[in-house]
Amino acid sequence: MLSSEIIKALEGYTAQMQNDVTFVLQTGEHEKREELKAFLGSIASVSGRISLEERETNGVLRSPVSFLLERDGEDSGIRFSGIPGGHEFNSLVLAVLHLSG
Repeated sequence: MLSSEIIKALEGYTAQMQNDVTFVLQTGEHEKREELKAFLGSIASVSGRISLEERETNGVLRSPVSFLLERDGEDSGIRFSGIPGGHEFNSLVLAVLHLSG
């Protein structure tokens, strides 16, 4: 899903991460959910400090194609809806790097 150039860049950006960052994907059914899950999984695969979990968020997220970011198990308040592309992808990468310390 991500090009080899983007993967390589992400590996470089995340090499110095100090905190764990988790993508928490809301449970549920949606035609784009598996695509979003694969997308987040490909980002998580670049660093041992990034992980992906699927779970019910008790109303924090309302859509099965929404996800939030946690730092060291604590909700960061950062949410995304849908598959981040373009400037939204940049925002996601910057959010991960910011949370990572």
